Amino acid sequence: MMVNISVLPTHPALRRFIEAIQPLWSEALTDAARWAKVGERLPVMLDDRDLQLRAIDWPDTRTPDGKHTNLLFYEDPAHRFVTNALVK
Repeated sequence: MMVNISVLPTHPALRRFIEAIQPLWSEALTDAARWAKVGERLPVMLDDRDLQLRAIDWPDTRTPDGKHTNLLFYEDPAHRFVTNALVK
């Protein structure tokens, strides 16, 4: 089952990435194989110049104790994965 497109992130590169990986949860794959295929699809999002430019203004995720936390962009309710970023 695919998630309704209206709940997906609004940035085109993030949407394309989510749309590219959602079908992987319908395939009979091990977790390792599924995540390897997710990794192969990362350029769909990471190579997007507009997203790269927007990332310049993302907040620093460092906590007072020096650790970093994630910026959550999307949580897929049907397939139970998240898309997030770690800004250092």
